Parts: sequence; structure tokens; C-alpha cells
Amino acid sequence: NLCLKASQACKGQRVFTAPRIGVAEDKVAQYAGLHYYTDKELQVTSEAACRLACEIESEFLCRSYLYMGPPHSAAYNCRLYHLDHHTLPDGPSAYLNAERPLIDDGEPIGKYFENFCEKPPNNANPPGELPVTIEHQQDTNMSSNLTRNDANCDKTGTCYDVSVLCKDTRIAVQVRTNKPFNGRIYALGRSETCNIDVVNSDLFRLDLTMAGQDCNTQSVTGVYSNTVVLQHHSVVMTKADKIYKVKCTYDMSSKNITFGMVPIRDPEMISITAAPEAPPPRIRILDARQREVETVRIGDRLTFRIEIPEDTPYGIFARSCVAMAKDSKSTFPIIDDEGCPLDPSIFPAFTPDGNALQSVYEAFRFTESYGVIFQCNVKYCLGPCEPAVCEWGRDSLESWGRKKRSLPHNETSEAHSQEEDMNISQEILVLDFGDERQSTDFLRSDKPGGVASEANFGEKTVTIVEPCPSKASVLLLGVACALLVLLYIATIFCYYMRKWLAPPKHMS
Repeated sequence: NLCLKASQACKGQRVFTAPRIGVAEDKVAQYAGLHYYTDKELQVTSEAACRLACEIESEFLCRSYLYMGPPHSAAYNCRLYHLDHHTLPDGPSAYLNAERPLIDDGEPIGKYFENFCEKPPNNANPPGELPVTIEHQQDTNMSSNLTRNDANCDKTGTCYDVSVLCKDTRIAVQVRTNKPFNGRIYALGRSETCNIDVVNSDLFRLDLTMAGQDCNTQSVTGVYSNTVVLQHHSVVMTKADKIYKVKCTYDMSSKNITFGMVPIRDPEMISITAAPEAPPPRIRILDARQREVETVRIGDRLTFRIEIPEDTPYGIFARSCVAMAKDSKSTFPIIDDEGCPLDPSIFPAFTPDGNALQSVYEAFRFTESYGVIFQCNVKYCLGPCEPAVCEWGRDSLESWGRKKRSLPHNETSEAHSQEEDMNISQEILVLDFGDERQSTDFLRSDKPGGVASEANFGEKTVTIVEPCPSKASVLLLGVACALLVLLYIATIFCYYMRKWLAPPKHMS
């Protein structure tokens, strides 16, 4: 029974033997290595160690294992399976299916063993339970040409391993086959605008765009989906072709959700679901020329921007924004928990600019600190976020500070507990009006490695940090001074030597 857990099966002694079903052991081992889903792989030193790993496995019921031989380098040589020949719909006849030939790629086949529960003594049954009877019988139909259409294999013996990678702007569908594939892969209904021709390849990929109609990707409540066709013929579609339903679910809390593939027989489709990670936001403060600045003056017109990459399906909203003095002694809320500005005359509401949010304001600072730190709480929407309607006096304004869908009051607390906030911050240095604007050499007074001095600008005093000389600069200065002294001594020496060697002048 596939529903059994490891703790519920085989109350008696577990014995592992090669299955006696009238099929050669190497054929069974080769079929298991090619078609069985591998629940766990590990490297062991012997076949006994592989058997022990299957016996003590607790995460799933290990019914069989395949030992590939002595270990080589770092390759795995022990595979554990939750399957055996009893769990196959066709039973032992599945190993004789001529329509799915096994491929010998030169790797060792290995030895295949299945779990067999020994029959306990009749008097060993607990009270109230019927005795367990185990029957061994030969499958009378195993030699007949029974076939089973595996969801991931076709009649030509080609098996497909399909995986999905969710990106910000596209869904990447990657296909790996057990032998070279010739044909095409395309989005259903968009075979001319969203397709890839495959020529004798066992690994290929189709990128499904999320915007526009080229690939006809559908989106409903955060789930992007499409249908992909693997077609052998360049023109017509046959029963041997495969159809896969792929999905990407985007989570507002920026967490990856489960990824998996559920094989379903034709004509139904195989569903694949994945989720990408949302890109991190950042704060940029720009001047009137749209240049990023770190030092400004009071009253300068600035643009406060919260940005994420443009090529992403996400939108953002900001709330609970505060401005703090650098020493953290003073704080000034600028955007409340609902996303509305507390004083639009000082810091206006956010407006959307592509995927970014921005607010144009005039620079301000705290009386006791030149450094101002901005901090905001940023959350994600799938697509553009709806604005919050804010009341300011008699006026009503919109601010992009809440998420796309509002929740009922009784669900709000539960939703907030499940969502994760992302806080970002940015620091800027604000000088008083009339102060000379400093260059990038203007350093903050709390930065080590400098000597503080005071300079007057108008009626204000600003502390400026002058960097201390390094050891290298002192050494270079000493060498230069020594060379100058040597040059001076050499000049004096040459002067006196020339004067001493010159012949005396005689008066005529």
C-alpha cells in the first residue's frame, strides 16, 4: 500500500531479496534505475550499508534499493525507492514492455533488491488482530505484451524531465530527455510566436514571456500559468506528443514556495508550480538634476525614491516611514501606518513612477544633528498597488502606501501576522542654509581616523574632519626631505671643490 508510513509497515522481520518474478535480474535493475523515482541517493561502502540505509529510513517507506557497485570519486552508488513491483499498475509485466526500450549508456546497472516481510508465527499476532497471510505467485500475464502509457514517456521510448524556473519577467521551461529529441516546443495557441525548434538535443529550454500576447501567459490572483506542448512533428500534433501545464505563484512575503511536478496521463496536462524571489528595494535621494546626493543644504528640492528593478511583475507600497537624527535621539514620522503623509507640506505623498515610488520634498534636518536617516517599511504587490485615500484638512489625496487588495477587519490581524515586512533606510547630510556645500571630502564627525576642527560659514559653525596622514605618506615625506638634504649637501660640496681646484688669478 503506497499510503503506508515506515512505522506502520512490516511488523515482522524485513528481508531484502532480488524479486523472483520470472524476469532477468539485470532487466529489473535496469528498469528501476531508469524509471523509478529516486527518493534518496547516498554514497556507501558496500551493498550491506545500502541495505541498512533502506532498513532504517524513517522519512518514507523504503520498499527497494539499487546498489550501483563500489564507490567511485564522489558519485552516489545507492538509491532508495518507495516503489517495488507490487506497486506498479501492470505488475511484473511492466519490465517486459517492448514499447519503451531500455537504453544502455555504459553505466553499471547495479543490483536491485526488494523488501519482503517474513510471515510472523500464528501465535505472534496481537490480541484482536487477524493473522497476516503473504502469498507468493507468478504473474501469469507478465509475458503478454501489456503496455502502460507513462505520463513522462512516449511510445518511442523518450522520457521527459521537465522543470520550471520562475523569473521576474519570464517563465523558463527546461526539458531534459533520456535520448536526443527532434521536434519543437511551443506555447499552446502561440505556436508561431512562442516556440523553439529542437534538433537532435537532449536538453533545451523555452522562455515564456509574462507580458504581452506573444506567449499568451495568463495571470489570476498572483498565479501566472501557461500550457506547453512537446511536439515531434513540425506541423501536426499526434497522440505521442506531450502537454504540460506550468504555473508560477508569486508570494507577497518574498518566500519561495514548493516546486514540484505532478505527472498525469494524457489527455490531461502535467502541472508544474514554482515561485521566484522578489527583488530587494532600495532608497535613492536625487537633486534637481536627478543626480544621487549625500550632502545637501536646507531647502534644496530633492526627490525621495524607493526603487525595484523595472523588469519585474511586482509593485511596491511604502508605509511607516520615519526620519531620524543620526544620534537616534529625535524621530519625525513622515508616512503613517496606512501609507498617508502626516504633514504633506514637509513630506508629500508617494506617487508611482514606473515600478518605483517617489516624493518630491525640500531638505530638512534636526536642530541637534546634521545627519538625517530615512527608514521605510516596504511591502510587495503583484502588479501595480492601489493607492491609499488620505484626508488632509478639507482635501483628499492619494498615496501609494497600501497593498492592492484590502482585507476585512476580522482578517487584518491574521494577515499581518503571516506577512513579513522589509525595512530599508538611507542617510543624508543636511547643512544649514548659507553653508558652503562640501565635496565628497566632507566627512562625518564620528568617523574614526580624523582630527576635528571648526570653520565658520556665515553665522553657523560646522565641524569638519581633516584626515590624519597615513604611515605611507609620512614615510614618503621623510624620503623626499632626505633627498633634498643630500642634494643641498652635494651642491655645497661641488661649489667648494670647484673653487678649491680653480687656479689662482695673478695680477699683471
